[in-house]
Amino acid sequence: MKIHPMPPIKTELFRGGGATVRAHNETRRQEAIARAREGGGLNVRFPSFKTEQQKNYLSAKYYLVDIGLRYFLLGSKKADMGRILENVIYLELLRRGYEVYIGKVGTLEVDFVAVKSGDVEYYQVAQTVQVPETWEREIKPLESIKDHNPKFLLTLDNEPVSSHKGIKQIYALDWLLG
Repeated sequence: MKIHPMPPIKTELFRGGGATVRAHNETRRQEAIARAREGGGLNVRFPSFKTEQQKNYLSAKYYLVDIGLRYFLLGSKKADMGRILENVIYLELLRRGYEVYIGKVGTLEVDFVAVKSGDVEYYQVAQTVQVPETWEREIKPLESIKDHNPKFLLTLDNEPVSSHKGIKQIYALDWLLG
């Protein structure tokens, strides 16, 4: 086992909730920090998912294994519930046995493409979609996917399960308990 010393932590790489690291704009320092965090079990890196519709895709995303580390380093004043929720949903998909990927439809990003036993599901995660601009931003990638696999929008909006053009909007806490 190769041991890498932990470089000084740059807080934007430790915020969790899908810190995207793209190869074309990534500095060597960011690369080293991300690699050390991954090797030390502090975060999980997951690859992109490519289908016929998804010609372009991101290189990688990083999620924290322990949200408590985020609070320790950043404090609760800098809490971004949307990122934290995305991190929690990612870890839950892994716990449920899914292979999890980044999805890309044109220039739009799908938070999670979850694959289990050959079945594919798509997930968008947002703290709330009660603001029309947020609703549009979150729903558009799922609407752009033309296959008939299940599509979910998970939010902290405590409303009954609803469906929009076949996309189920579910209260994230109910989904986590399900």
